[in-house]
Amino acid sequence: MPQVDLADDSFVVAGPAVVADRLRGPEFWRACWPAVDLEPYHDRGDEGMRWYATGALVGTAELWLEPYHDGTLVHVFLRADPAEALPPGRRFERFRRRFALSLKAALFALKDELEDGRAVGTGLGTPAVDPASGTGPVAEPEPAVNVEPVADAEPAADAEPAADAEPAADAEPAADAAWADRAAYRRSAPATSGLTLMLSELASGESDAYELVDVRRLEGGIATATHRITVAYGPGRTERQLILKRYVPDDTTATLEWERLAFAARCGIPTPEPVLLDAEGRWFGSPALVMSALPGEVRYDHADPKAWVAGLATALAAVHRTDLSPPVPSVLLRTPTWQSYDPSELPPGPRTDAITRVVGRLREIAAQQPVVLCHSDYHPGNVLFEDGVVSGVVDWSAARLEPAVSDVANCRAELALVAGGELADLFLAAYVKASGGPLDSLPYWDVLAGARTSRWIAYAEEAMNPLGAQVTAEGARSRVTAFVDDALAAAEADL
Repeated sequence: MPQVDLADDSFVVAGPAVVADRLRGPEFWRACWPAVDLEPYHDRGDEGMRWYATGALVGTAELWLEPYHDGTLVHVFLRADPAEALPPGRRFERFRRRFALSLKAALFALKDELEDGRAVGTGLGTPAVDPASGTGPVAEPEPAVNVEPVADAEPAADAEPAADAEPAADAEPAADAAWADRAAYRRSAPATSGLTLMLSELASGESDAYELVDVRRLEGGIATATHRITVAYGPGRTERQLILKRYVPDDTTATLEWERLAFAARCGIPTPEPVLLDAEGRWFGSPALVMSALPGEVRYDHADPKAWVAGLATALAAVHRTDLSPPVPSVLLRTPTWQSYDPSELPPGPRTDAITRVVGRLREIAAQQPVVLCHSDYHPGNVLFEDGVVSGVVDWSAARLEPAVSDVANCRAELALVAGGELADLFLAAYVKASGGPLDSLPYWDVLAGARTSRWIAYAEEAMNPLGAQVTAEGARSRVTAFVDDALAAAEADL
């Protein structure tokens, strides 16, 4: 029996022809299992493919696509042995689990893409897509009473070791009340039964069990429950620090963050290592992600702001220099933030009209600009310092490929919220120095970033002040409004 015997079944609401087009080609599998080479030996068309596997694993792999109701059952099999023999134990279990988790993350990303915009309730009894072709609705049933359409957006995620207010990955929150309702959840302690299951999986393949030493809730953040977990293992009971993030039910961000964290390891600065993913919510009843804890803490340096923002800028420039040679996971190619923001969500008025004009022009400009790896939620609450030096960047749930100026503007808007435009300008000067080049169309990006940031001001005190900031909602709103007005003036002068 092969050492790696993987079988996975997933359901995708799209026809076999559509799914086959994505899964029979080498690109998907190269991004999913970059260390494995697949050589086709039986092409079954829309029913799938069989391959010989070489590289890190030697054996066979199979894709079988089965029409089912309004979509396709995707069956994947991998039966192979490591090219270099690994004895049973922790190292082998991590090796085997890596292939299983990479596959599940890639298939979830494919589901998100192919099912994008599908309303809840479609496909119940009547296919929402033609099972044969995967195109167009066959007959859309009347929606059930009180069934709301699913928002076309990635759910928000939380900050990590010292967390912070984090916007949604692809869209602003639909209503403040919906986010306020999460307060009790993000303050809740993880259930003991769930922690036991998590520790059991952490110790999978080892003779020595993991022991829970401490659980501590982390301040900041408005979308997930985040805790620092201390465990002990091994004969000497070595302690290990981990970060546990629990997402609300039906939030797929855990899977997205898992894959983005794996790619962020390419950065020239420390990033958390993904350790365990529970996308199905087996531990706590909702998705959860475990990652390594980085040293340091969030810093809001009011005494030496110039040195502080210089550290922020230097770290961001390092992120933007990340190697983008293949493979680059498809999760980094999701809808850019500049495409997903809708200014019409703001209250009507002259400022909203101006923002709408500027964002419309920005969408034309951004499409022509080169892209880099962007954190896409870069601000002080996601940067850790130790002994005055950046010790890591956390919370990669929104990362994607965008123009570098997008990240710069986002951080400028957050800094303006904290202390005004002068601090934002200090950061800009430090970034230009660290990156070695000017930034095109910055006022347009500042308008977008300021407008997006304004949606989170109600949570500024709760998320930032426990971490060292000194803000009030009233003061933050005044500073962000001034930041947006200055950017609007500069952008409209260029229109």
